Amino acid sequence: MTPSHARADAHMHLFRDGFLEGGRDELAWYEELRAAAGVTAALVVGYEGGPRFAGNNAHILALSRQLDWVRPTAFVDVAAPPSPAALRGMREDGFVGWSVYLPAEGPSLSDWSSDHLAALAGGILSVNASPVALDRAQGALGTITDTRVLVSHLGLPGSTACDTDIATVRGMLAPLLTLAPLEHIAVKLSGLYAIDPSYPHAGARTTVEAVLDAFGTDRIVWGSDFSPVASEVAPSDLMVVPEWILAGLSPSETDAIRGGTLHRHLAHVDSIGGTDA
Repeated sequence: MTPSHARADAHMHLFRDGFLEGGRDELAWYEELRAAAGVTAALVVGYEGGPRFAGNNAHILALSRQLDWVRPTAFVDVAAPPSPAALRGMREDGFVGWSVYLPAEGPSLSDWSSDHLAALAGGILSVNASPVALDRAQGALGTITDTRVLVSHLGLPGSTACDTDIATVRGMLAPLLTLAPLEHIAVKLSGLYAIDPSYPHAGARTTVEAVLDAFGTDRIVWGSDFSPVASEVAPSDLMVVPEWILAGLSPSETDAIRGGTLHRHLAHVDSIGGTDA
């Protein structure tokens, strides 16, 4: 059984040639960071959204066979999804689920067939989507109740949410907050710098409060957004959950956000099988 205090990272990336300029070995760097922070599992978000990132699925799957903390999600092009059998095959290969980046315009998850959506059952679906894109995907997200859906970066409200009043923020986040009654959907506490780039990102307070109030602490999962975040914050802050977020929370609520809930989702995925590559 995973200790309640064990940390887990719900959103990070690993690329064969790295993401940042400078040639640093990002895998070795993250190994140092996760060891210091006590992170025992990381949901590695697959991304192949451009020629530079081609082959990322194969790369992170190979890493998962070498490193037990790597829990990979396979990037899927929402506009041209693999067959239902191929989606299920990704789980059999060793992916814990899939990652999709939903566009504000064009094909969306709601355009997938019922067979495609059914193929996601039993896995984790990492969703990057703006409020507009989430609104377009509402129908599909509401039907895949056997899938653990994790919405990245607090629903990507953007920098206009910085220091905005709670009523306005709730309006901006309405497509995300509408999903709160659906127990299979959780939200990643990640990408705060996209709202307020100045650490500790206090300008995101109203956004965090709105999401916490809607989803509750047991459906919020912290993610570092390594390594893109490293171009925005100091190395010492890469793996830190800002104290203003945790202030007033109980130890059990803090544990849930910092890793307990993600560990629970990963255990559920493992219990179903398909990840023993």
